[in-house]
Amino acid sequence: MRNHSSILNKFPSVLDPIPEYLTHYYERSAGPFLNICDLDKDEVEKVREFELSNEIEFSRFKIWPEFMRSRRAADDLLIQLYEDKFNKKPMHRPIFAVLGDFHKIPGLYANPQSVRVEIADLGEEEVTFMYPDHAHLIQFFNHEAPTFGVPLPENYCEQTMPYYGKLFTYEDLEDLHVKYGIKAKIERSLNIPERFVFSYVEAHIWTRDINFTSHL
Repeated sequence: MRNHSSILNKFPSVLDPIPEYLTHYYERSAGPFLNICDLDKDEVEKVREFELSNEIEFSRFKIWPEFMRSRRAADDLLIQLYEDKFNKKPMHRPIFAVLGDFHKIPGLYANPQSVRVEIADLGEEEVTFMYPDHAHLIQFFNHEAPTFGVPLPENYCEQTMPYYGKLFTYEDLEDLHVKYGIKAKIERSLNIPERFVFSYVEAHIWTRDINFTSHL
């Protein structure tokens, strides 16, 4: 049996214990609390050129040339899940973060910066969670957009992988992270590069009235 203790000591599981805060990572030159899908075509092109001209470990536009088409589709599906869960439309597109923090996320940016947001400062309908991240919604809902991120497993089964396609509140996550096997899956994935997307819980902030603490 593999011994996970050294990994967990270095990079604690984001659900052991379940954190009471989020970390929002962003490009320092752009500033926090932005959603790329809110940008117009010219603004997106500037982001694309910036990413392609910098050494970024996980560059979205290098890995997925049709990233924006896919990202908009995945965001729209996530918004639909929000509407289905709360019976209302969100006021804004989500701001993305992770539950707790995750040491690999800064690799998405040339000059990463982060802020910490306390979950207690957000209302139940102002923060939701998903595992793995919302990129899988394209295949989960059989959308025509190209896949990106980690695709839905070929052996997907609702009974054995009940967390796919679900939007959780913080209370939901507290109740289900062990029952659904999310905690165990994260602990098996930490510090394994090819398991990047399974090593954290994605968080969505649905308000622009956000209290935060800056990280260096």
